[in-house]
Amino acid sequence: MKILYILFVVGFVSISCVDRNVKIATSTDITYVNTLNFRYEHVKQKAILLDGLINDSILVNALFDTGLTQNKIYTTDSLKEFLSKYTVLLQIGSFTNMMQIDYVAKNHFFFQHFGSNTAFIGWSFFKDKIIRISYKNKQIQVIEDLSTLSDQYSKVKIDKSDWNGLFIPITVHIQGKKITEKIIIDTRNNGGIDFGKAIQTKYAINTKNALHVTGQNSQGDNNKYFLMPDSIKIDRHTVPVNKYVGFWINRENPGLLGNEILDQFDIILDLKDFYLYIRPVEHK
Repeated sequence: MKILYILFVVGFVSISCVDRNVKIATSTDITYVNTLNFRYEHVKQKAILLDGLINDSILVNALFDTGLTQNKIYTTDSLKEFLSKYTVLLQIGSFTNMMQIDYVAKNHFFFQHFGSNTAFIGWSFFKDKIIRISYKNKQIQVIEDLSTLSDQYSKVKIDKSDWNGLFIPITVHIQGKKITEKIIIDTRNNGGIDFGKAIQTKYAINTKNALHVTGQNSQGDNNKYFLMPDSIKIDRHTVPVNKYVGFWINRENPGLLGNEILDQFDIILDLKDFYLYIRPVEHK
């Protein structure tokens, strides 16, 4: 299970969260009943950031992270004197959710990257809903009916683990070998695909000529080998732009599917029946 340790500095506001919702709108193949605009940098950060409001008073950038598996919001411990020890009300557009709150040391490095007013929320904020994530239009759309969905989408069953991780099967062709594994849909990860050390061993992947990168993330050292695959496929769709695949050197984490791959697609997450609908999209 992925664990995040984060911080942010807050400002207090007396305004209500701006409602960015569209009552009824249509696209060429689906009807949606709500729209949330988000900020997203295709080149660098690759993070889905939504305008959020905690307890009608604290304005935050809510980073949507499908790798977070609990109905929690993660904040800095500098907020303890202002908020409940246990639960807070988070509003994003017209959506509200009473969430558990976790306080973490305010000096964590995460906010050197994401900004001091960022909060992290998981997929359960949209529990029992069907949401479309359009990286191209920078929108999350809530859908009620998939009956008119285009056959350009592939339908992939999401395997929800007993700790609420959202796993889907992917196929990577590399060094003449075919890696077929289930990995976590992880919209906080700004990388492509990362595998644990066991996958490198299982498929006898040769890392002699790999790019070796060292770094740090929420779980400590982040040392990986990176190799360029021959192809990456999700169901019948090949990733339009090939990306490096990472192999952790000393960690056995579940594999992760991040935004560097996901933003090459138009995706729909059915968080009621747990299916992923996916089709490639061109960014112009």
